[in-house]
Amino acid sequence: MPLEIQPVFLRVLQERKIHRVGAIAPIPVNFRLIAATNCYLKREVSDGLFRKDLFFRLSTVAIALDPSIQTKRRY
Repeated sequence: MPLEIQPVFLRVLQERKIHRVGAIAPIPVNFRLIAATNCYLKREVSDGLFRKDLFFRLSTVAIALDPSIQTKRRY
């Protein structure tokens, strides 16, 4: 995710409101978020490519899965 979009996304997660372009009033939103990545986000944070506050907001529950190529070999 580009660094320019991360603060906007973080604001939506914290405030639970979106602002449409040209609109006067914010719109309240209620949602659940499931995120997946193939990057090592801790390394991205240390390299300055991912915001630390957004990382901690998204990493409340982490589930590590085997790569699909390893899963196919088991069966």
